[in-house]
Amino acid sequence: MNKKLIGILTLALCLCGCGSQSEKKEEPEPDASAGTEAVPAAADLSEYSGLFDSLQKADSWTAGVSLNYRMEFSDGSLGIYQMDGVLEMQDESTDAKAHVTQNIYSDGPASEIEGYYTGGRLYNTYNTVDYYEDMTADNVKEMMLVPLMPVKIRASQIDSFSCEETADSTAFIFELNKSGAEAMLLNRYDIYGLKEYEDIEVTSGKIVQTFDSNGHLAGETAEFLSSLSMDGIGISIQTKSSCGFVKYNETEVGITDEMKQNFGTYVNYTDIDTDAVSDADITSDIAEDTVTATLKKRLVGRLGYEETETGIYRTEYNDGESYTVDFNSSTFTYARHTSRYVYNWKGDAGGFGSTCSYDFGKNIYTDGCDDTVVEMMHTVKDFFVMELYYCGLSLDDLQAESQGG
Repeated sequence: MNKKLIGILTLALCLCGCGSQSEKKEEPEPDASAGTEAVPAAADLSEYSGLFDSLQKADSWTAGVSLNYRMEFSDGSLGIYQMDGVLEMQDESTDAKAHVTQNIYSDGPASEIEGYYTGGRLYNTYNTVDYYEDMTADNVKEMMLVPLMPVKIRASQIDSFSCEETADSTAFIFELNKSGAEAMLLNRYDIYGLKEYEDIEVTSGKIVQTFDSNGHLAGETAEFLSSLSMDGIGISIQTKSSCGFVKYNETEVGITDEMKQNFGTYVNYTDIDTDAVSDADITSDIAEDTVTATLKKRLVGRLGYEETETGIYRTEYNDGESYTVDFNSSTFTYARHTSRYVYNWKGDAGGFGSTCSYDFGKNIYTDGCDDTVVEMMHTVKDFFVMELYYCGLSLDDLQAESQGG
């Protein structure tokens, strides 16, 4: 009985690439100002509105997303749903190409999805079954289940807000009032259909939007608490959604001739042999209790790293290139032949050689650095962020844990 909510959610998500998304239409957001909460007297959102209204767009970008539902039932049981994925998009408005990966776990069942989008068609592999579906680039974005464009927050929706600035970004933190939280969850982040339950109550909500120094969206996170009852059982629901972006105007999606030839063997999604869908146990990918432990597990399980020494994980690729993640020193190292660029996530700092160090937050670097090296250190930080995305994690969460936040 208490698994009904989880089961329906799992089915809807696992079939998200099979026709339904092309018919999905986003409902207009209701006016949260209809609630009774007073608008905060200090809610001067002029700086935020200026950044939001001048938001820069790009045709090529990479997004990492995650979605988590934690459902606590009054009978003492617990339901967990986790999804993370990466969407690499190239030439979105012209000849769109994309690479999609998703990992889904829902209280037992687990799914792995990877697909390539080209020529208006998504070629997807879902738990070892290959199929294709015709769709638009917007449909591909909808598959990620997490909104990839920010919503403009209004003063009438918030109890309070704050702003945090660094040299690279500006983050706005919004604590939503009750009606604002309800409007946002049920009309933007609700993939299950909580709005269909008459007794759904949204008790709190928080949204953080971050803009980079070039005016792009760097990320959006949202957290909500809500409750409802089903078949006489009370359910408390915690919903967390996040997306983050890197490689604006730099993302390239490689689709080789060999891959295109292999796509010819894919079947239409309507002809999928459901008996062929693998039910192999991939629960070893489930998140651990900490970000660090999850990262260690998934560096090996998802990305093929090897633990070469205690706490040190390494992978080699191409000719003379490697990544090394050292948890003993909280560093990520990119090596190319004799060059070594180091990023320290605990201190948000970079280094190159013995005379060049760089503080990302303050945008301060030593005399041993030149502009080319500083630019490369930003690229190396993005390399690490991408590895985190592919592990279903974020740099913010890793840093908060490492710094004891």
